[in-house]
Amino acid sequence: MGYECNSALDKYERIPHEKIHEILKVSYDGLEENEKQIFLDIACFFNTCGVGYVTSVLRAHGFHVKDGLRVLVDRSLLKIDASGCVRMHDLIRDTGREIVRQESTVEPGRRSRLWFEEDIVHVLEENTGTDKIEFIKLEGYNNIQVQWNGKALKEMKNLRILIIENTTFSTGPEHLPNSLRVLDWSCYPSPSLPADFNPKRVELLLMPESCLQIFQPYNMFESLSVLSIEDCQFLTDLPSLREVPLLAYLCIDNCTNLVKIDGSIGFLDKLQLLSAKRCSKLKILAPCVMLPSLEILDLRGCTCLDSFPEVLGKMENIKEIYLDETAIETLPCSIGNFVGLQLLSLRKCGRLHQLPGSICILPKVKVIFGFGHVVYRFWEENQYEQELSLEVSPRSMVVVDGDLDFTYIDMYYPHISPNNVIQVCSPNLLLHHDFILLFKKLASKDGSRCRKSSMHFSFRNKFPKIAVCCSVLPSLKITMILILKLGVLINGTKIFSSSCNYLFTQTWNPKLWCDLESKAEGMFSEQEWNEAEILFELGYPTPCAGLTMSLHNFAEGRLNWTLFGVYEEGNNKEDIKFKDPMSTFSFCNMLMEPPSSLPSCLYYVVK
Repeated sequence: MGYECNSALDKYERIPHEKIHEILKVSYDGLEENEKQIFLDIACFFNTCGVGYVTSVLRAHGFHVKDGLRVLVDRSLLKIDASGCVRMHDLIRDTGREIVRQESTVEPGRRSRLWFEEDIVHVLEENTGTDKIEFIKLEGYNNIQVQWNGKALKEMKNLRILIIENTTFSTGPEHLPNSLRVLDWSCYPSPSLPADFNPKRVELLLMPESCLQIFQPYNMFESLSVLSIEDCQFLTDLPSLREVPLLAYLCIDNCTNLVKIDGSIGFLDKLQLLSAKRCSKLKILAPCVMLPSLEILDLRGCTCLDSFPEVLGKMENIKEIYLDETAIETLPCSIGNFVGLQLLSLRKCGRLHQLPGSICILPKVKVIFGFGHVVYRFWEENQYEQELSLEVSPRSMVVVDGDLDFTYIDMYYPHISPNNVIQVCSPNLLLHHDFILLFKKLASKDGSRCRKSSMHFSFRNKFPKIAVCCSVLPSLKITMILILKLGVLINGTKIFSSSCNYLFTQTWNPKLWCDLESKAEGMFSEQEWNEAEILFELGYPTPCAGLTMSLHNFAEGRLNWTLFGVYEEGNNKEDIKFKDPMSTFSFCNMLMEPPSSLPSCLYYVVK
């Protein structure tokens, strides 16, 4: 059959034009019904269109698209080029269109497909549509204006696909056929869909730049998988989507007056793409989300969005999150449930000064786009220790700026064992309770600053409340991400090893504070003395230059000094042994640089 088609094309120069249609129709007549319908749709509407778009529309039309395209390619009736576009020779395209024209040579309203502008305008303005029409595509290349009464679609009871672009209507439609499977109408002229429209068969609903003021999903969008209502300037709220169970793609970009989205958007099991770019008045996406199928979340340019939803469960399919140019101040530590996340973009998030430590345990995160144009790639697993011999509950780290303001890092680890927990006391307690501190001025053998510090002590009965404070010396005056690893050994066995993450925004001499309390039972002797060691280490992700992700040299910062402390309240001094004497050191001074004349290892009681 392909040979017959190619031969017919080769003979074009020698055969009168009126016979070409008959020769090429031989190939068409040899097709099965499914392939015939796909052939006619492509000939009339989709020549040079992307194969992905063609497939999605024709699948909604009810065809077996993959097999049909393969047959048409095998028979040389079309090809798919290197750019993924469907290509059909002009002569073959004209043959398909002539087959449709022959369905009714006089009245276009009795044909199955309408694509010619004059025919479509005639049918709409003269109300000559019939139940023969299955597909209308009006592209409006000539800025068409349709003067109609809105009733022309009522008789098209078998209309499955309606695509209208760049066309002005004198009024909106009074009716839409319940047979529709694809409704793609840009600049839709009405504030709502017709009241008698039952969209239970609609799979693709695309209405960009429309006059929609109300989008009411009713309880009949049972087949809808794609909803695109971007650039709808009159849309102020998006109601419940609970009755749209198959929704996979939702795009509400550039709805600049959208203020409210119903919380049900966070519980759509099939949703794969959620894009709400530049919804500049949107403040809250949803209080919480559990979207197991979600792959991409794009909220770029939502300049009033100041909160991010809690993540209620593990989301393994999420790959990319874009939060650029939002007003988000904090990310919840439950972001650790984005276990499939690979890329997080946070450019120009002027209010976001910290990242949750749970980011450090996300197994697939490779790139974080931070403030400005700095890009950070995290260490590969073989470069970065991720041991978790004991499971840990949420903890906090306090970051002290030069002006002594406090900000916090949440440290979150998802696997919790009730018998082996190290948890944090409230950071506010640091201002009100006495505790013992160990100061260590750090230096390596060559006199340079160190990246590691440790504390050794003995205890019995219970593990004491521990506080750790450090002063960091970044080597570059740029925004950077620091990874701080903390480990606890008791009697030579590591019972806790994990890390937190902090995004420094050009802070000259940041100081960080964290405190630990162990509830571990059976891990050490309560009557005998136990040897304990606290390990503290500073690390960096690998920064990259721009979008090319090429690595460049990055001199590491160092720990300037660390203070290890034991709370006086809640601890019995008789159950803790230190080798060095204790002295008094004020809390305020501790937050600044400790005196350089102090010995390398000294304990303090802070009042």
